[in-house]
Amino acid sequence: MFSHTQRNMFLKFPEVDDWVLSSHYVLSFDDLNLVGQKTGPATQLGFAVHLKVMQHLVRSPLKVEVPQVIVECIASQLGLDPTLYQTYLQVKTYVLETHLREIREVLGLQHYRTMSHQRALLEFLKPLAEATPVPFPLMCQLFDELRARKILMPKFTTLEHLIRASLKEAREHVERLLLSIYPDQGEHLDELIEPHVYHKDPNQSKLGWLREENHEPSSDGISRVLDRLIFMKHFALPWKMLKFIHPNRMEHLIQEARSLQVYQLRGFEDNRRRSLAVVMIMDLVQTLTDQTFDLHEKMLLSAFRDCEREHFDELKGQQAHLLELLELHQRVGQALISARKRKKNPFKSIEEVIPWEDYVRSVQELDALKKEVEQDSLRLLGRKIHTFRKYSGRLLSRFDFKGPDSEQDLLKAIHLVKATHQKISQPIPRDAPTSFVDRRWAKFVFVGPEGQIDQRYYELCVLSKLVSRMHAGEINVEHSRKYGPFDDLLLPRSQLTTKLKHFPLSVPVDFNTFWEEQSSRLLDRLNEVDRKLHEGLLPEVRMEKGQVIVTPHKQDKVQAKQAKELSRKLFRRIGNIKITDLMLEVSSWVPFRDHFRHLTLHKAVDDLALLCSVMLAEGSNMGITKMAQSTNAADLKRLIWVRQQYVREENYRSLQAELVNYHTKQALTRYWGDGTHSASDGQRFPAAWQAEGSGTFNRRYGRDPGMTFYTHVTDQYSPFFTKVIASNERDAVHIVDGLLYHGSDLRIQEHATDTHGYSDAVFALLNLLGFRFTPRIRDLKELKLFVPGRKKKWAAISPVVGGTLNRKLIEAHWNQIIRLAVSVKSGHVMASVILRKLANFQRKSSLLAAINELGKLYRTFFILDWWSNPELRRRVQRNLNKGELLHELRRAAYLHGRGEVRDRSLRAQSKRASGLNVLTTMIAVWNTVYLEEAIKQLRLEGEMIPDELIERLSPLKFEHIIFSGDYVWREDQVPEEGKRRPLLKEESMLILD
Repeated sequence: MFSHTQRNMFLKFPEVDDWVLSSHYVLSFDDLNLVGQKTGPATQLGFAVHLKVMQHLVRSPLKVEVPQVIVECIASQLGLDPTLYQTYLQVKTYVLETHLREIREVLGLQHYRTMSHQRALLEFLKPLAEATPVPFPLMCQLFDELRARKILMPKFTTLEHLIRASLKEAREHVERLLLSIYPDQGEHLDELIEPHVYHKDPNQSKLGWLREENHEPSSDGISRVLDRLIFMKHFALPWKMLKFIHPNRMEHLIQEARSLQVYQLRGFEDNRRRSLAVVMIMDLVQTLTDQTFDLHEKMLLSAFRDCEREHFDELKGQQAHLLELLELHQRVGQALISARKRKKNPFKSIEEVIPWEDYVRSVQELDALKKEVEQDSLRLLGRKIHTFRKYSGRLLSRFDFKGPDSEQDLLKAIHLVKATHQKISQPIPRDAPTSFVDRRWAKFVFVGPEGQIDQRYYELCVLSKLVSRMHAGEINVEHSRKYGPFDDLLLPRSQLTTKLKHFPLSVPVDFNTFWEEQSSRLLDRLNEVDRKLHEGLLPEVRMEKGQVIVTPHKQDKVQAKQAKELSRKLFRRIGNIKITDLMLEVSSWVPFRDHFRHLTLHKAVDDLALLCSVMLAEGSNMGITKMAQSTNAADLKRLIWVRQQYVREENYRSLQAELVNYHTKQALTRYWGDGTHSASDGQRFPAAWQAEGSGTFNRRYGRDPGMTFYTHVTDQYSPFFTKVIASNERDAVHIVDGLLYHGSDLRIQEHATDTHGYSDAVFALLNLLGFRFTPRIRDLKELKLFVPGRKKKWAAISPVVGGTLNRKLIEAHWNQIIRLAVSVKSGHVMASVILRKLANFQRKSSLLAAINELGKLYRTFFILDWWSNPELRRRVQRNLNKGELLHELRRAAYLHGRGEVRDRSLRAQSKRASGLNVLTTMIAVWNTVYLEEAIKQLRLEGEMIPDELIERLSPLKFEHIIFSGDYVWREDQVPEEGKRRPLLKEESMLILD
């Protein structure tokens, strides 16, 4: 169940720092009295050490190696020589045992007894095991509980037995819940894995048919998704049982179900096979529900783009005639100007250029062209109604849409459109609800002198508004992850107080206390900045024409050039290395295999070369098939098996966290930052033709579809989080995810983004969660300050004060804002889900308005800090530049397949992005280690290397890394533990930047 490494983590002495020493190894008066009863300094020291170790760990000190720092700490309190402890350990065994027995009695410790303790500990583990099927955290909590109950640690195999038994009982309990609604205990579920007689493939099962992936945004593609949803609609599913199953356990079951093939289910025992089949169907219902509306939205966007393109093509056809008319009217205008100067008859001047009748006709033609240019491209959308009608009736009939009273007109319109599909001859009645029809749609929905309803455009308007209202959270559907009710995303109100104790926010929960603190601090900052700006005391900042202008900082070009030369010299010493050798060497520092465990067996992957091949295949965009042709590790089947059974996104995330922790501990990283600052940015990768349906369009990147890998990087160049997002989605939605869910030991305090990562809602949420948000905003000079209370007259900043903060609005929604922030911090809901919902509110939601108002408060603080602090401006710029360097490395590493995303599903794309992030982090780790070695060598040779040049070095260089070629894993050439590859003496290698 546990690997050798994990066993050692539990059995070895935990890490000792100043906090541990001060908390557990300070001798009390009672301790000193007890120790003073012993004869001889060695006995006193040894007894004291064992007393405190047993008190701390609740285990025998003879079974662990006590760190020297603890011995020295206790010896200094007793005024004794620390070496006496080794003398004490040499005494007879029965003396040591006698002392340990005495310590147990003093501390009230007891031995583990199977009969009396096993049942109680299994009862303790029961709710924990129901929450997570992962053994490691259960063992951590079991160790803590044994200490709390003052039970001496038994053999590790005994504890493993407890964990195994509790996990088995928890799994069986969940299986019983999932199958509880079936009188036959789900025997009919076995039909799902039998061959589907209606399918073209006689070996295809119903479950296999249901799980077929479809990402094609077309009427046929949506119809295929709806076919499966309609099939599953008549299938009884235990939705009500989910409230009795912990979300973490359910999420793990979903991940397990997704990783299994149908043929594998046939080998499982009955309850496990049937419960997993139920989980698969429930997951498919939610996934396909969301996918239906995502594909429908892409259909709409594609239709809108096609109409715009047709509209522009029509205008291009008139271009030559338009130029002729413009040229004609230019000559007429010149004739009129000349006639005025010479005081001639203007009408005769026009007729000298063109006959009057032709001139009148040209004006009419120009007017007609003007109207054509001004026409809305939406006029062409009606031609495409037949495409949408192929599936829209079934779509509207399949789902039960719900919404507040404000959306009743749209809900009634949905029923009307649905009725027209059920009865072809039934038109839209004249009194149909139309309050949702905005000005743009109204030109086409209402036709004729009496404003009759055009059935085509009415239906298209309903289909379009439905999507926007669902994104806004105004209309929701059942069994959807993305389009469920907004309030369901938040913590239940009954759990808020408890969660606040475990996940406190950085602000007072009481609003009056919060407002008094913040308003007082803001007024002080406003007065201070106003005085300094008025007196010209803000460096590089001036007031000009009612705007505050910040002069950009100029880089020290001499120092930058010196740092570049130093970087060249260091990497010449390091020399070239194959990416395979680099990965193997990093794996000797940070064990990879422990992070990639079988989903159900929890066994680590055996073959390191196999694992590295899969990771490199994904990280370099080569793919499994081509990797099998290029490596000596294994054949295609074994690579596929490892990828399916061991390599998941959460495994990548776990390894990523440990790589970041290792990188942070390197001495060289301290020159680049303290690890408390970070930045994030998106990097777009184009979608290959087979993935075009999953890609999105973005104005910044042209009309070709693609995906964005959004990545967070620390000031020490560690990429610590990545996720795949749509290219047309704003970066701001995903910032908080990376800061909360990275899983490493990082303690980020300040985060920077560019303009696309900024919004008032993000300002509010990040500050509530305890992060300082410092975006580089492009048009900062256009933004206004907001003040608490009444506006007053400041000497300098009055022109940039935009208004007062709406205290009443924030106060009215304060409890809901706190609930939202705690829901995010506790992991009840991902921050991106909440922010996406808020960002998509079409009408001004009062909650969104309150959050934005709170964001204005924190944005005002930020602007004042930005003007006042030149170091802040430089730090943000440096950290964003580190993100740009990471983009270059990722582009170089993601070299295969023309750097295009070729996976169709988001899950596969996320694994590809995670593999790339892990790969680039390995490179950063390896470069950092060898840069430090090269700096040491140059200094030993007498070269002076100033610290300010080291601060400008980057471990994200890649010119010395050989990415292409055959991927041969040479484990025998990995340096021994504690050793490094030899550096080059001659600087003969040419590296180009």
